[in-house]
Order: sequence, then structure tokens, then C-alpha cells
Amino acid sequence: MRKAHTIASLVAMTLLLGLLPAPVWANAGHNSCNGDSACVGNTDAVGNDACDGTIACYYNTGPVGHGSCNGDTACELNSGAVGNGSCDGDAPCKVNSGAVGNGSCNGDAPCYYKKGPVGKGSCNGAYACYYNSGTIGTNSCNADYACWFNTRTIGNNQCNTQNECAQ
Repeated sequence: MRKAHTIASLVAMTLLLGLLPAPVWANAGHNSCNGDSACVGNTDAVGNDACDGTIACYYNTGPVGHGSCNGDTACELNSGAVGNGSCDGDAPCKVNSGAVGNGSCNGDAPCYYKKGPVGKGSCNGAYACYYNSGTIGTNSCNADYACWFNTRTIGNNQCNTQNECAQ
């Protein structure tokens, strides 16, 4: 009995000292949450092959689809729902609060600090919808800087060249 008590005390002390990895508080899919602090503080569901990278989904509170939020700081502090195959790259959806459709916001910081919703297949490219607060339709804003700092609604299949709808 004494040996079991000693082992339990050591495990408890190790947890208190933070020597073991921090737990993921939500369900994480297969091959997900790989990387330094990838899902620390995450509180929503993470799909398969998602949230891989250094602080990829650090304190994320939105659901993450399959194959999404891969890359360093990909969805750090994200609170919006992220569809499948979205938010992959370097800080693509960091501090995002709007919903992201499937196959959207891929590249270097395309939806960084984005507040408005993004339709399927949109905002792909470097800084494509950076600091966007307007609504983006399907297959729109697919070019570097296409709609960065945008505040208005952009329909489907629009603004697909560099700086076309930037403000």
C-alpha cells in the first residue's frame, strides 16, 4: 500500500510541476495536435490530421475540420468554425472569429484577425483576407492581397486578382 501511495504522490507532483504535456480538453482526431503546445487550451472538437504545428490550435475555441489548421500558429486563438482543408499555412487563421468554409484561408496569413464569414474555396493566398470584416462568398478573394482590410460584402466568384477588392 505504501508503494502505491508513493507512486501516486510522484505522479501528482509531476503534473503540478508541469513536467508532463498539457492535456487537450476536447476531442482530437487521428494524427492531430502534433507539435509544441499544438492544442494547449483547445476547447472544441478537432478533426483528423488537424492542428499540427507549433501552437497550431493554442486556445482555439471553434470546431476544426479534417486536415485543417496545420502550420505554426495556424489557428491560435481562433474562435470561428473551420471547415475541412482550411487554414493551412503560416498563421492563416490566427485570431480568426468568423466561420471559414471548406478549402478556404490557405497560405500565409490569409485570414489573420478575420471577423467576417468566408465561403467555400475563398481567401486563398498570402494575406488574401487579412483583417477582413466583411462577408466573403464562395470562390472569391483567391489571390495575394485580394481582399485584405475589406469591410464590405463580396459575392461569389469575385475579386480573384491581386489587390482587386483591397481597401
